[in-house]
Amino acid sequence: MSSDRIRSLRVLEKLRLAEVDKARIQVAQSLQVEKNIQLEIAKKEKDITENASFVYDNPAGEASSGIQALEASYREWLPKAKDILEKLQDDLKVAKENTEARRSELIRVNASHEAVKSLIESELQEIKIDQERKQQAEIDDISRTQFLKKRRNIV
Repeated sequence: MSSDRIRSLRVLEKLRLAEVDKARIQVAQSLQVEKNIQLEIAKKEKDITENASFVYDNPAGEASSGIQALEASYREWLPKAKDILEKLQDDLKVAKENTEARRSELIRVNASHEAVKSLIESELQEIKIDQERKQQAEIDDISRTQFLKKRRNIV
């Protein structure tokens, strides 16, 4: 195992980490889009409810032309508001699908990054084992040499 291979794997690890960071940012952006749409939906639902209560919660007997005009205006506005609300709900569905796709991508790139980290650890472990073998071989060789020298001196 060469140090060139380890350096190459370290570069790959940095690239994978950059991909993970990018994927995390994209998931966060998708979640923010979802939140913004949910806030718009809540606002539109609140508008519909408030306008309905404003128009229809009049004390009995207040049937003036102004109230009738307000009711007519509300009846004209309500279908448009419901269409907008329906479009927002469709947008939310698409945003959730987009978030799920980005989450899946984050999982994929994170797994790729972890695989590279694992490979680096394996390579480093192999290098360490090779170094330990070489050291042990040197120790054995020195011991053998010293043993042979002592044996020659005895004989």
